[in-house]
Amino acid sequence: MCACSAVQVEGLTKSFGEVSALRGVSFTVAEGEVFGYLGPNGSGKTTTVRIISTLIRPTSGTARVFGLDVQADSLKVRGCIGLVQQAPSFEPYLTVLKNVSLYAYLCGMSRDEARSAAEAMIDKFGLAAHADRKATDLSIGLKRRMQIARELVRRPRLLLLDEPTVGLDPEAKRLTLDLVRDMARQGMTVLFTTHNMSEAEYLCDRVAIIDKGKVVVTATPRELLQMSGTTNLEDAYLTLIRRNRDNGDVR
Repeated sequence: MCACSAVQVEGLTKSFGEVSALRGVSFTVAEGEVFGYLGPNGSGKTTTVRIISTLIRPTSGTARVFGLDVQADSLKVRGCIGLVQQAPSFEPYLTVLKNVSLYAYLCGMSRDEARSAAEAMIDKFGLAAHADRKATDLSIGLKRRMQIARELVRRPRLLLLDEPTVGLDPEAKRLTLDLVRDMARQGMTVLFTTHNMSEAEYLCDRVAIIDKGKVVVTATPRELLQMSGTTNLEDAYLTLIRRNRDNGDVR
């Protein structure tokens, strides 16, 4: 793993009116790392991802992607990231093949290259039988698979996944996690949010736990077990959050 920082977040805050969604969040993600961002619903995970992906601006603090400031260099940042949001994001009346090949084409491939890359990615995600179906006609799980395939076909340097397996059946969930891990082994950096501890344990090199807008701890899954004195990651997660709320930061 390279020691270079793919993502560097320092002192990030974000307020929505009187609500503080982020309160001084700091962490780094190394290039080529699979980094899990764990926390309860409403803890600030999605807000952080939206700032890193240039969709919203922070109230204060900085976020950099491969050294590029997400505010000053937003267009360059968008050119090297892929983003899968919780909400459905695709062209509903295009077919699966056209949805995926369109993204490949927009990132600079020729039409033939885009179609070939899209067909290969669709096949990897088990979507070949649905290639000519309109996206709007797919089940929730198939739509989710297509959404992830659409981002991966671009082979971004950094892939941001906001709870990517929501709505997927167990087989599709494992397929998605395996594909993400394979892409990371080929050099892609991955940051993904979840509150599913089994996913984090299966996929992540390191994780950060965030609660109520503050990062509680950043560590490897094994280190979390040692810190918490527990034997599984879910218990470690709950113990560290509870300890943080009772005693202040665990960092």
